[in-house]
Amino acid sequence: MTQIRLRTLLVVPFLIQVCGFAGLMGYLSYRSAQQAISELAQQLMTQTAEQVSARLDSYIHQPSQLVSLNTSAARQGSLDLQDSAEVEKRLSRQIRTFKDVNDLTFISPTGQYIAVERDRKGDFTTPGSMIVSTYDQGQRQSFAIDK
Repeated sequence: MTQIRLRTLLVVPFLIQVCGFAGLMGYLSYRSAQQAISELAQQLMTQTAEQVSARLDSYIHQPSQLVSLNTSAARQGSLDLQDSAEVEKRLSRQIRTFKDVNDLTFISPTGQYIAVERDRKGDFTTPGSMIVSTYDQGQRQSFAIDK
């Protein structure tokens, strides 16, 4: 029988335990980091979805609110739909008030067309003018023209 030295007999089990614990700690640390990253990613996705939802709700709510306001005003008689100057002034006030709305349009049953628009720079159409958009080589171009 071969003799095992006492030094080897004491050192080898100690090294096996140290390596085993180090490997186990590394694995547990890795799993913990994976779970933390997964939870953080889920929180960020939830937060982003909530912000997008709130922004879309605001974006969609404002135009429908304007339609309701104008419909109510017309039904109550405080907005004369036959007076195009009054309609255009009302739309101009509304587009200045509601910052997320870029254009408002009214088309009467007789075919009268009134539009107020905010361009990319934030400028508004002036009463009696309109903005015409065209495409030139794939690029959208807007021009303010007189009627």
